[in-house]
Amino acid sequence: MSVNVVRGTTTKPAAVDELTRIFASSALLEGDLIVGYPNLGGDAADAVPEALWLSQQYGAVLFDVVEGTDLGDYERRQDDIFRLYHSRLMQNRDLVRKRKLLTTPQVITFAPGLLTRSGELPELVATSATLLGSLAELDEEDLDEDTYRKLLSAAQSVSSIRRARQTRVVDDQNSRGARLLAL
Repeated sequence: MSVNVVRGTTTKPAAVDELTRIFASSALLEGDLIVGYPNLGGDAADAVPEALWLSQQYGAVLFDVVEGTDLGDYERRQDDIFRLYHSRLMQNRDLVRKRKLLTTPQVITFAPGLLTRSGELPELVATSATLLGSLAELDEEDLDEDTYRKLLSAAQSVSSIRRARQTRVVDDQNSRGARLLAL
């Protein structure tokens, strides 16, 4: 078993590199890890996943990645990521039966710099030392090959360009930026 890693642009390179290292070095994991997963849309304040792991055993697992030691409002970010990805999958006809998704996305906050004693981590939060154990505790999906391929296809069809969080406003109409924007 091995994980196929697809690299994209990420905003948290150190933590994402650690996540990638763990996946690449584990013989227990299989599937596809998409790093630098694109923006799923929504509001500018919505969280975006830094990585997506797809496996037949666990389905879609999205990663909210934290650099540093402060988790912040991780539950809100997890909810945002789940909501946006779930709505994106609902648009894929091949993954919906009787108005329900064939797989349920799961979200983990990965914080490799978090310093805490074993057993003190909140649910669905993992460090480098606890990530493999946290993944093993996820709900198993046991997808058939066809459903897995459709899920992978849906994940890859999302736009690969991350949009700027805010629109740019030109203050000075004679500025260089205003002239570039006019082009």
